Amino acid sequence: MSGPLPLQYLLGQPGAGVTAGTGQWVQLLGGPLYLVITTTGSGTITAGTLLIEETDNPNDGTGATPSQLSTFDCTTISGGKKNCAHVGPGAYVWIRARVSVAVVGGAITVSLAGGW
Repeated sequence: MSGPLPLQYLLGQPGAGVTAGTGQWVQLLGGPLYLVITTTGSGTITAGTLLIEETDNPNDGTGATPSQLSTFDCTTISGGKKNCAHVGPGAYVWIRARVSVAVVGGAITVSLAGGW
């Protein structure tokens, strides 16, 4: 085992949140067993749903829908609040964040960190 997984942004960046979109797949194979996914809101969010998804191979050509690790109601982080979701233990391979219902009235940033 190695040290902790450095902080990575799955969607948005500090000061540049998003209202829609799908993040890039992040490979975790052989990596951390425990994950912390932090979602930060800005503005007065009145709607929005975030999904954290997992797959074994994002390029398998099957077109299959990825598995959902979690679903999050973005209205709970309105006004600059944060939500830290602890996911684990698991043998994660690839994960990503995806806004499935557009964020209205504000924006979100999603980050990932992990460890053993």
